[in-house]
Amino acid sequence: MKDIQLSDFPKTNFDDWLSVAEKQLKKEDPLSELAWESHEIPNLNPYYDSTDIVELAEQVHFFQKLAPYRWKIYEEIQVRSEKEANSKALEGLAGGCDGIIFSISTDIDTKTLLKGIDPSICDISTFSIPQKGISTRMDHDNTLVEENTSSSPVSQIAGILESMTRQKYIYRNSFSDFFLEIAAIRALRYFLASERGMNDVSIHSSIQLNSNPEYQWFTNTTAGLASVLGGSHSISLPTAMGDRRISRNVGNIIREESKIESYSDQCGGSYFVESLTAKIVKSVKELI
Repeated sequence: MKDIQLSDFPKTNFDDWLSVAEKQLKKEDPLSELAWESHEIPNLNPYYDSTDIVELAEQVHFFQKLAPYRWKIYEEIQVRSEKEANSKALEGLAGGCDGIIFSISTDIDTKTLLKGIDPSICDISTFSIPQKGISTRMDHDNTLVEENTSSSPVSQIAGILESMTRQKYIYRNSFSDFFLEIAAIRALRYFLASERGMNDVSIHSSIQLNSNPEYQWFTNTTAGLASVLGGSHSISLPTAMGDRRISRNVGNIIREESKIESYSDQCGGSYFVESLTAKIVKSVKELI
């Protein structure tokens, strides 16, 4: 088995696939039979190869030249009690988080909230009521926050582009579909850089709560990984049930064991991902 080389396998092409598909499905047009639509993106095919990205050279080159970077793990904390929120923040930072996003709905005692936290070695963010005494990374002035969860990456990106001015950060909600999430962030990065000249904007992806709390661990893993592969600069993983430590460790495992941050263009070579990215880009251009 170890002596088998890739060259030992016969090369295949679309015609070969089509011939087998026709026999197995007993259909004259298996391509149409197996094509599908996902989140308002039509004409997704069951077969992709190098011929599908021949006309995508500019897009492919854009992602190939991006430098690798260390992405960050944030924990989002609702501030109901300064002391309780502080305790959760300290636990999160000690557990591997690079920063905390506080959700604040009223004036608070910032000294109690930030007791034992050094903002010079971690990121503190809040999009709510501005608070004196908090040096923030992301806030309501420098960050574009996606207010409503979008039903498709096309509407999400179009909404972000229409609202973007001079913000340094984007806070967006993730999609649960693995490949769609990857392509959505890639398309957003492509638009920001190539269409707006905004190369330094950082994208934060908030993994959404699943309707089934027990399924949240899987959502955190797949959507979190997809968000990073797509190009998010930071992610936050919610806890639907159980220990918050488990959610943090999902991020730690993705980062420390996969080592994907050591590479740029992690999805390069995937004909499907490149094609899906291009479809989203095209649909957004038609919409805006």
